[in-house]
Amino acid sequence: MFPQLFTMSWRPTGMGWMPTTGDDQSPHSESESWESTQAAMRWTTVRGEAMHSGSPPIPTGMTHRESRQTDSSSEGEHSGSPPIPTGMTHRESRQTDSSSEGEEAQSLTWTYKPIKQMNITMFLMLFHNLMKDKMYKPRLQECLEKTPSAEIAWETLRANLTLMARMEASILLMVAGRAMLAASAEELEKLPVPKDIALIKAVMNQFNNIHCNLTKEARRAVYHWLKRALKSVMCPERERPQGDREDRRDQDTPTTGLCNWVNETTLGIVHLYVFEATPSDLKLITEQQTCRMFTNPQFAIALSVAYDMETWMGKQLFHTITTSCINVTAPNHITRLGALACFFEDVESLDNITSNALLKQLMACPNANARQNIKRLVKDTPLTGDLLQTVGQALSVFSAQKLDKISGQDIRENIEVFATVEDFQITQSRLLVSKFILAGGKLNSSSDLLGLGHLIAGVCSTQLRNMPSEELAKVAKGFQEEQANKLIPFQKTTIVLTILENEDTTAVFWSLSSSFRKELPTSSIGKANITDLAQVKDTEWNKGQALFICEGLLTKNAIPVDELGQLGSLVAGVTCEMFERSAGSAVLNMCRSLGNVTAWLSRAQLVCVAKLLGSALDAYDPQALQDNVDTILTNVSSEILLHLSEQYICQTLASSCTLYLKTMAEARFELLPRSSAIRECVRVAAIRCLDKSVSELEEADLAFLGRVVCEFSGNNVSELQDAAFGASIPQFGKCPQFHATAPTLLADRITSSLGNASMWTSEMVASLGPMVSFLDKDTLQQIPNTVDLSQVLLKLQALQGPAASSEFQTGFSLTVITVTVFNRLVQPTAEGNTQRRRRAASCKVTPSSDKIHELGQANSLWSAEQLSCISTETFSDSIGVLGSVLGFSPEQRSVLTDKAIEAWGAPATFSQSEIASLQYLLSALSVSDLETMDLSSLDNLDSVAGCPSWTQDQRRAVLERYLELNGLTAARLNAVELSGLGNFLCAMNASQINALQGDAIKLAAAGLGKLTCPSKTLDLLKEKCSTVFGGMSTWNDSQLTELGTIVGAVCGAAEGAGPGERWRCDPGADGPADPGAEGRCARSTRSLHSESAALRHVPQPQPGRLWAGAHGCYPALGCAAVWVRCDAEGGRISNRPSHPPAAAPCTRLRPHNVFPHPSPAWKESARFENRFPLKSELKMNIFSK
Repeated sequence: MFPQLFTMSWRPTGMGWMPTTGDDQSPHSESESWESTQAAMRWTTVRGEAMHSGSPPIPTGMTHRESRQTDSSSEGEHSGSPPIPTGMTHRESRQTDSSSEGEEAQSLTWTYKPIKQMNITMFLMLFHNLMKDKMYKPRLQECLEKTPSAEIAWETLRANLTLMARMEASILLMVAGRAMLAASAEELEKLPVPKDIALIKAVMNQFNNIHCNLTKEARRAVYHWLKRALKSVMCPERERPQGDREDRRDQDTPTTGLCNWVNETTLGIVHLYVFEATPSDLKLITEQQTCRMFTNPQFAIALSVAYDMETWMGKQLFHTITTSCINVTAPNHITRLGALACFFEDVESLDNITSNALLKQLMACPNANARQNIKRLVKDTPLTGDLLQTVGQALSVFSAQKLDKISGQDIRENIEVFATVEDFQITQSRLLVSKFILAGGKLNSSSDLLGLGHLIAGVCSTQLRNMPSEELAKVAKGFQEEQANKLIPFQKTTIVLTILENEDTTAVFWSLSSSFRKELPTSSIGKANITDLAQVKDTEWNKGQALFICEGLLTKNAIPVDELGQLGSLVAGVTCEMFERSAGSAVLNMCRSLGNVTAWLSRAQLVCVAKLLGSALDAYDPQALQDNVDTILTNVSSEILLHLSEQYICQTLASSCTLYLKTMAEARFELLPRSSAIRECVRVAAIRCLDKSVSELEEADLAFLGRVVCEFSGNNVSELQDAAFGASIPQFGKCPQFHATAPTLLADRITSSLGNASMWTSEMVASLGPMVSFLDKDTLQQIPNTVDLSQVLLKLQALQGPAASSEFQTGFSLTVITVTVFNRLVQPTAEGNTQRRRRAASCKVTPSSDKIHELGQANSLWSAEQLSCISTETFSDSIGVLGSVLGFSPEQRSVLTDKAIEAWGAPATFSQSEIASLQYLLSALSVSDLETMDLSSLDNLDSVAGCPSWTQDQRRAVLERYLELNGLTAARLNAVELSGLGNFLCAMNASQINALQGDAIKLAAAGLGKLTCPSKTLDLLKEKCSTVFGGMSTWNDSQLTELGTIVGAVCGAAEGAGPGERWRCDPGADGPADPGAEGRCARSTRSLHSESAALRHVPQPQPGRLWAGAHGCYPALGCAAVWVRCDAEGGRISNRPSHPPAAAPCTRLRPHNVFPHPSPAWKESARFENRFPLKSELKMNIFSK
């Protein structure tokens, strides 16, 4: 019964909405399935009014009187008469038999036969009554999960809400819950606005039920819909057209003359969504209303879950309630504050009882103010049993020094409490785990590891290696993804490599869970006897592994094109030759299949696939191609289409405007070089499809263009109508890149559209996204200096991504936002710009612990003198933040290490946790200091090995100190130690490198391939690898990929190259290679990821040059791209593509995780390959952090 019931679709008829089910679309085909239910239903008619013990199935638009009827087929009998169709009156339905004339006033009981025609109201009433039945309800709910009933109900509501009665809407809302959760913010905000306050309340009842499961954006959309609905009821004369943007722009305008839609009733309807109110809306709520709202038990429930409310709102509500409604120092009032306790001020003045009550309320608070209040309330109180239980999740707010004072016994007895804390820093976790073990805690099995919960990230590699390998195998096999994600990468590497050292390689491969397989070296994968891609396609592989697996299975055998889309991350290892072999004549089918996996395709792969598609399209005659344009646009992803020629992407395909616009609206133009002509021609073609000039475009047109607006030139931006641009600012704010001429014009349009910056709100600034960086200094200074706006700017500052080559950079320089945030939070008393402040030797502005934690990476703007003013207490409390700042200058780092010595004593006395907390500051210590420190922890060294500021002398001191303290030599280093030491291995000399064990090198090959050493060291490592893996001429593509930089910086006679050919680094332009570039290219930072580039070898008979490029820099530090070149003896290719101009030395690189990665200068690599056919293809990795 139920599956048939809930797979119904509905169609409008002259008799209302009729159900159709199954393959037979007749509304009568399933009528028998209702018999058991209908036979049990009774309606009674008394004096012309329909009565029922439950709710009668009254058709839409009918009164109770109209619903009393008999069917024309009932032959005059009231007993068994089914409901009459919608639209018929009671009188029309009655039989003309005179014997029934006086029966309207009589009391009759009708028993209905099975309903052969049912309108939607009848169905909803039946559903409503069945949901009240304890027996039917679970089965109905189960059916709802298996059918599209929720989606049908939601679409019905979106289309007909204003036409429905409250009961009908309520039942549909009950069914639509799942679809409402999946609805976009735009759908929610554009829900029809009913005029009935009861219907609005019914809708909000359901929205309140799902409030906790909605995203912040969705809740805000619901609020804006509700506000519009309530205003239409409360102030109908002021109602504005649907879709009007006034609600988003009036937030700080005076409230005089506006619709005051807030009263006791509407506040009750708003309920949980009051926390989505805008500043201007909150001003409409009087102090008396706020106090009454606060005393409402329902509001207390709302406060208990509203921990994500905006800071400005929390502060405003807290101030109003504590000054006008309650005595905030009373413990019983503290407990009612809920999320408002997060914004408590002056906690030092509270007595012990009130302090304890407040402490409990602060545990769930996510904001920095609450975290600092927790520390203030605890003060010098020891963290022991009961207090540990009380503080719970907030334990992470305490510094490592404070946590170190907790006794090991208390940690062991309360390990369940510590295990639940999600945001411990690694240094805190390591300290606690160490104390737990010293106090007798056990760590011998996989269950012991699971018992540590989130503390598992603090288990050091030594402790893992001391566990039995069979227990580690249980960890690698049994940990679910959620559990495995609590481990840091080096822990996973340690577990896998330790297992491989002790267990059969084949058995290990098949026993590992997906989360651990990414740590396998390719040499181990080769022993797993993989015979079918189906065995491994559901695992997420790194690019080197994917290439190895595809080499083994697809080199000779082509994969069916339909299966390409099922490869997942393995598709990253499919080469152009494999694509070509698989596609054959089914290129379009291949492209359609790849649409599922474009996220794993590199730019070079996209170019390759597009080249195959272009060749296939060339084979069509013009008319046949035109007939298939819709098919191409429907089946091929925009990522591939963007790499077609201009003729196809901007002319042929643009002839089908509707589909073309839909496809290009979602296109990722950032995949193309900035200089690509495709960007401009797509923009022109898309605007041409709208059949309007840019000055005629409206908001709806811009929304239809989607991401194409990101390609608007400065002229385009200036031509837009004011209304259209103003309404589309949030759309522009989501662009990952802009046309080079657009930023200045965008800044002008933003200021003219949004008005005086002193009136901007947090929502308005957030909608700008990274466009905030386009604003000039004066405009930024005018933005109100409020807490909520500072929080928005901090979030925008965090959007700063890695620097890239000029062809792929975002164009956003968020440094100006960082400076603005710093100025707002610090509020220096000295006048002048930031540079002058950094030079000023003054302690008038001393960094506090609160400010340091709030500023994050912006702490680099403190002057060295200001940092020297930090107290030792503040330093110890803030070292976790200070140690992670990348932008400190050598002078600043030196000041901070001096402060560490002042706080903790001589470096030789630093504890392991103190050394770990120094992080990047560790590299500011002298060689003599490093030679005396306790550097025995491999985990500590793994954490800082990638620091870009280590010198070779410092690396040598660290490496030798580690070997000395652990009683090791180079010959005794195992695979885990080779992986953990990272760039400290760059300090090895020739004898140490030659002493490395071959088995260890095989297992640690992926880690060694990420080293960024001087070229001399990499040469020695290459020679050592040749003795382990065989001569370089025998290395396959996956080995070259895995060994990465060892291959990429080979600067001697390359094995496999023709006579006289040499491989060397070249960061420059067209001149002769710079020998000094060898070291510059090599000195990059270590990373857990790789970036690969195509390194093509030109054979001796064809003189030429080898090119490889990788772009990207360590965040905010800048460097040139890396270029690798091989000059063939006797000449060079003269018509080669140009490459980027020389820039700063390549000392800091960051990967973009693409494979194989074409040079940014290859604007049309396919055309380049056609001019210079290449015999073979090698792969190299440029690894960096």
